[in-house]
Amino acid sequence: MARMTRFTALVSVTALAVPLTACGSDSDYCESVQDVQDRYSSLSVVDPTDNDMVNSIADAFADIADAAPDDVEGDWNTAVEALRALASVDDIENPDNDVIQQFAEAETAFDNIRANVRDECDLELD
Repeated sequence: MARMTRFTALVSVTALAVPLTACGSDSDYCESVQDVQDRYSSLSVVDPTDNDMVNSIADAFADIADAAPDDVEGDWNTAVEALRALASVDDIENPDNDVIQQFAEAETAFDNIRANVRDECDLELD
């Protein structure tokens, strides 16, 4: 039960770039982040069992990574890898230990992304 609770908490970070608020700067990076917000703003929570949606968000994060400043590009790529791993899970109630570990390791990347988007784009990630 603790394993599943921990994984569920880690999966909840997949929604980090979905509910953005405020408007960003004019940079390509901030515009990419804003585009993701516009595309997914109707979602309040990402369903981790919807592999197509998770892959779609991973694709959007990959686009952001392409435009991201060098100091945070790796964090966006780490987020993409974690989302792709999540999308490969057949049974969300019993995820592979490698997927759980990948999300645990991605926590720092998600924190770095939040801070960077706040500082660079003047956007808050809920």
